[in-house]
Amino acid sequence: MVTRSQTLRLAYFSAILICSMPLLIGLIGTLAPAFSWLPILDLHQPSLASWRHLFHEPVLWRSISLTIFITLCSTALTLLFSFTLLMRFYNSKYWSWITGTLSPIFALPHVAFAIGFTFLLSPSGWIFRLLHPIFNISQAHAWILVNDTHGLGMSLALAIKETPFLLLMSIAPLQQLNINQLLTVGTSLGYQPKQVWYKIIMPLWLSYLRLPIAAIIGYSLSVVDFSLILAPLRPAPFAVQIWQWIKEPNLAMLPVAAAASLLLLVLALIILGGLRYTEYLLMKKCNTWQFNGQRQSGYWGKLISTITPLFYGVMILLPLLSVFMLALWSFSFRWRFPDILPQSWTLKFWMSQWENLHSLFATSMSIALLSTFISLLFSIICLEYKQKNHKGLPLIFLVIPLVVPQVGLLFGVQIITLYFPYLDPFSTVVWGHILFVFPYVYLSLAPAWQAFDQRYLQVATSLGTPPLKAWFLVKLPLLKNGLIFAIIVGMGVSLTQYLPTLILGSGRIATITTEAVAITSGQDRRIMAIYGLMQALLPFILILSSFHYSQRVHKR
Repeated sequence: MVTRSQTLRLAYFSAILICSMPLLIGLIGTLAPAFSWLPILDLHQPSLASWRHLFHEPVLWRSISLTIFITLCSTALTLLFSFTLLMRFYNSKYWSWITGTLSPIFALPHVAFAIGFTFLLSPSGWIFRLLHPIFNISQAHAWILVNDTHGLGMSLALAIKETPFLLLMSIAPLQQLNINQLLTVGTSLGYQPKQVWYKIIMPLWLSYLRLPIAAIIGYSLSVVDFSLILAPLRPAPFAVQIWQWIKEPNLAMLPVAAAASLLLLVLALIILGGLRYTEYLLMKKCNTWQFNGQRQSGYWGKLISTITPLFYGVMILLPLLSVFMLALWSFSFRWRFPDILPQSWTLKFWMSQWENLHSLFATSMSIALLSTFISLLFSIICLEYKQKNHKGLPLIFLVIPLVVPQVGLLFGVQIITLYFPYLDPFSTVVWGHILFVFPYVYLSLAPAWQAFDQRYLQVATSLGTPPLKAWFLVKLPLLKNGLIFAIIVGMGVSLTQYLPTLILGSGRIATITTEAVAITSGQDRRIMAIYGLMQALLPFILILSSFHYSQRVHKR
């Protein structure tokens, strides 16, 4: 007879197997074609031909250098924005208000923000329309932050979107560090609070945030949907260039795309290793700046402290104005430059897209619900196994999907699926979403699971309730808030997935996100705004639904 413990162990290893299979398949499916072994294309002899072809591509090194610049620049800006905001506002009277604004900004999908960012900061954008009558600048001399050759606009946009994520990830570590006590001890030794933040708190803060920073770097290196809207076009970032090779009608480019995907993975590992070594040098070897005895803030410290409210204003206003611009453009009929508001309004474009939006909404929500609830089930199994056996889920299953470039991982999965032409595209897409949703659901649910007091279950079972029944009647209701939060996070992640849907669905599964990106290549801003606004509204509907539910529970 199979015991409950054996059933849990079987479920645990089954969950690990299902979640790890795409990782193994992706690695095998990328490695083999990268060395020109792809039997489906009649390539049976491994060779370096694909690498020779790749290194003779004229755009390769310019594309790689652009990608490295955007990644390092956006990551540096994210760290600068996050640290200065924490230094200026943490535990101040504004802190609770700031933390309340982080979740909605973080929930805004990247694609929706990118479309709104284009409407705001292009040479014919709304901000330029506001400044045009004041400074009388012609469009020919306007700034270019959309598709600029150096990727500055994309770097800024990425930093604005990733700063709320890093701030949210900083809340728990800062509570563990007991910031008030560190500041008290530091100021009692004559150091100004800013110097305490620089010399003591910053090294500790960075050590806690290595995984979130690695996730930011991995995303910046491999993001395709965001890049298609904001990044330079010639040359495009390396991930976009790989995506273009994957889409080539000439199937002989598949081994080249595989080699490029492998090169992107190596590039990610080099950057992560380089930044980790830089942190080691600054904090362990070249750390005289921590012990030089300087107690007063210098000129740069005062300057950064002064402009920190501007950082927060940019982080808040640009996403809000982006959504505002999406709403304006979606209802506009005629809007000529340099008018600040449309001359006329219409519902015609909404009516023309309504039937298609309804179908896309149903598909998007179906994929999000399935992938989230399967990920939730796997997370509960893994967390229960950890509590029973004191063995946690191997960190590699959480780190790889967050850090490894998506385009390389999914390309390998796609190559393997070519050998199984009868696979259902919808199921394959759901499986691909689980790969990226599961880490977020697990990390969202883990704190609530760890904080649960097991004595509640002990009391229930001591009164004669079977363990499984006690789990459903006692533990599950007490953890419902954590479950709801994990479901919202998981669905939010699933709704914004672009590459898993497009690559594993072979273009046959359309969602709000894939259509929003596809339409950005067109010329009608009204249609772009409608799809961008719909994508932005989905996460907010989830947040409002959970807030309404929690309010009802609180009243009871």
